Amino acid sequence: MNKRRPIGEFGKIGRKQGPDAMPDSAASVPGRKRVDDRKRQTVYLPAELAKWLKLHSVEVERDMSQIITELVQEYRTHVTSAQQHR
Repeated sequence: MNKRRPIGEFGKIGRKQGPDAMPDSAASVPGRKRVDDRKRQTVYLPAELAKWLKLHSVEVERDMSQIITELVQEYRTHVTSAQQHR
């Protein structure tokens, strides 16, 4: 017998589910504590750039947060070195 589940049981694509919905979230694995000190930060990107980032992160199998963190760290290094040379 083929048992069907109600549509809402699986959730919706794009639905805000909170930090526990993140696959690498410490809360998603019982007994596991978060190792890093990440903090949620909302960043607004132009729609085209946001779409590209989402698709690119899937292609390279990296979390969007990892990509953004790496870029911001590089930018910080660039800015601080430029300030030191003034």
